[in-house]
Amino acid sequence: RDMRKVHSKDPMDPNFVRIGYVRYADDFVISVIGPRSLAVSIMARVRAFLKDVLGLELNSKSTLTDFNDGIRFLGAVITNRKVTEKPLVLSGSRKVRVTPRLSFHAPILILLKRLVLRGYFKWQVKPNRIRPTAMRSLVNLDHRRIILLYNSVINGIMNYYKFSDNRKSLGLLSHGLKLSCALTLALKYKLRTARKAFKAYGSLLADPASNAKLQVPATRFKKL
Repeated sequence: RDMRKVHSKDPMDPNFVRIGYVRYADDFVISVIGPRSLAVSIMARVRAFLKDVLGLELNSKSTLTDFNDGIRFLGAVITNRKVTEKPLVLSGSRKVRVTPRLSFHAPILILLKRLVLRGYFKWQVKPNRIRPTAMRSLVNLDHRRIILLYNSVINGIMNYYKFSDNRKSLGLLSHGLKLSCALTLALKYKLRTARKAFKAYGSLLADPASNAKLQVPATRFKKL
């Protein structure tokens, strides 16, 4: 009974070390709570193991990163929230080490840049910001297929990042894609503006023949 009262480790031990490993396919993260020298040593051993045993090379982008700066893993930015300490009452009151809760964020700016490359958005030089634009390559498709294509892009982003803590910020992307769809339909039907496209086909730009509509989640967004 007395042994059960003894902690297995001292949370205030200055030599406390913990190492974690997470892998998905060929992407992996090794987390180290301990001195930087230990992390450098582990990275060197991993590099040697991959080369000498598996005949592989560690990606040149692999690096040591302070967790407070955030790490990118499987398209998400993972970091910790503010580290706090709270009192734990045993025989008296003392401070203990508290592991902060992880925070998972969708990389909004990176996603926007990808949508720029795909043609859904464009950079506006003055002022320097991103604006939705019409997809001229889709103009010859029928109304329904245009709607379905935009839905696949919107749902793909929202479903992949449904775990993220900043999911509401993804409304920036879905709203921008909605405007891009309106501009594409306006170009297709020679309506000239997104406003006229919304007036003709409603807020979800429904196809009159099939009633296919945009599936835009109700999330808050910031102006582009």
